[in-house]
Amino acid sequence: MTGGRVITTGCRNNAASIVRAAGVLGILAEANPERTFLDFRRAEDARSCRGNDAAALFSLLSKEKIDLAIVDANLVPLNLPQELEIVSAAERGNPFKVLVSCDDLILDEKPDDVPIAVTDPASRGQLLYYRPDLLLVDIDGEFDDLLSMMDRGEIGGFVADASEVEALGLQDRVTEVFTPSICMPSAGQGGLALVARRTDRKTKQIADSVNHAPSFQEISLERIFLGELTRDGRGPVCVLCNVDGEAFQISAVVAAPDGSEKVSGLMHGFAGREREVSAKLARYLLDSGADRLMGKC
Repeated sequence: MTGGRVITTGCRNNAASIVRAAGVLGILAEANPERTFLDFRRAEDARSCRGNDAAALFSLLSKEKIDLAIVDANLVPLNLPQELEIVSAAERGNPFKVLVSCDDLILDEKPDDVPIAVTDPASRGQLLYYRPDLLLVDIDGEFDDLLSMMDRGEIGGFVADASEVEALGLQDRVTEVFTPSICMPSAGQGGLALVARRTDRKTKQIADSVNHAPSFQEISLERIFLGELTRDGRGPVCVLCNVDGEAFQISAVVAAPDGSEKVSGLMHGFAGREREVSAKLARYLLDSGADRLMGKC
């Protein structure tokens, strides 16, 4: 044990995860006063970290310098170190993508000469497939930076996570919530995962106190599907699962980043058949050309 240090972070360019992770941290700290809880962004260990906060946390977990990491579910790699696992998940936020715009126009109404910023190739491919004439620009910036660029007239809008917009209370800047048929979210989007060492039973019990079972099941199922379709979870693959009691639904999309092609599929199943249904859907997409589209990246 490491003196009960529990540490949290949010993705550096996602204000929603920072706000939500801090909320979970507060709940855990209040219920477990014997433990020490830290915000990773203010912790000494964070000063020497560069790039992905989540990767830094997983390294600290493996070295037993911390006991628990609270991170965006879509930042947890498919192939975690063997000694680590997702032990619980907070209630999932809105998983969809939205269009934040400088006007009241939805995507169908946007002029083809107005630049719209996107931050990931999977969204780019889906949006270009839907509207090949869109002027999309790749900008990996923080929400506030993109908002400032839009207000200065440098871009006409940008694609964002609905959960982030809601956490910031900026729903009035949204002109469209994308349905999965237009822009499917990435695996784990809107989710918050709690990661611990497999052998640390006490910390796993603490994390379980904030577990939201349906969210945990959805995130787990999306990761199972990714494992069936890809080796490492990378590529322009998007998937969304919905769990309703014993029943579940998996929807998935693979889109070429240039928008030239897209394959999609949807399947239903029941508890106990998660891997079977995931494998069946993955085979369907691969037979439809998903492997070729993923190779275009």
